[in-house]
Amino acid sequence: MNALLQPQFVRLLDVTIAGPFMLWLASHPRALTRNERLLLGILGAATVGYNLMRYFQTQRTVADYFQEQKQSDDAAQILNS
Repeated sequence: MNALLQPQFVRLLDVTIAGPFMLWLASHPRALTRNERLLLGILGAATVGYNLMRYFQTQRTVADYFQEQKQSDDAAQILNS
């Protein structure tokens, strides 16, 4: 379970800092060439999209795991009663 939660912090950094920074940098026409800005824009959008998707998938997996644990604990209590 801990292996699922460790990369979540890095994903949040990618979604809140790295991806938006790439998009911001891509929006400045004088800083880079047109092709460099296009590449940074695509990579920034992909970074945000992919890491946000994986973040929510992992959160759902963790929630499902704890729901299953709760159900098995409830079943064990009923059987032991």
